[in-house]
Amino acid sequence: MKRDIIAYGNYHDDFMKTANKIRSISAELDSLYGKEGTPERAAFREEAYVYCSGNPR
Repeated sequence: MKRDIIAYGNYHDDFMKTANKIRSISAELDSLYGKEGTPERAAFREEAYVYCSGNPR
C-alpha cells in the first residue's frame, strides 16, 4: 500500500510539471501546420480528411 502512495506522488509531481506546458490544440496546429487559411494548413486538413474518412475528395 505504501508503494502505491509513493507511485501516486511521483505521478502527481510529473503531471504537474507537464500540466504547465499544455497549450491549446489550435496553438499546436498553428505551430505544426501554419495558421488557419494558409496553404500548409489547407493541405494538412485535406490529408487529415482523407485519412479519417478514407474518401478522397
